[in-house]
Amino acid sequence: MKPINFSKYQIYNSSKQYVLRILGFVCWTSNHCIKQGWFKIFGRGLAWRHEKKGLLFSERNGYTKYWKVGKWYIRFI
Repeated sequence: MKPINFSKYQIYNSSKQYVLRILGFVCWTSNHCIKQGWFKIFGRGLAWRHEKKGLLFSERNGYTKYWKVGKWYIRFI
């Protein structure tokens, strides 16, 4: 087992996911696409989405809070 492991995966054509593990513990995870993405550091993070993608069900119905900054929706994960 390597003490530090950095992996890169291609999920879809334009989406890339990164995972950083230190001693088997996941420290950083992220997924980036053209109009949306998210990242987590030690289990907490942010997600963003362009307004053309629309809101998620929980955001539309008020179950999840989000902020609109310019043309982007940002929320906690």
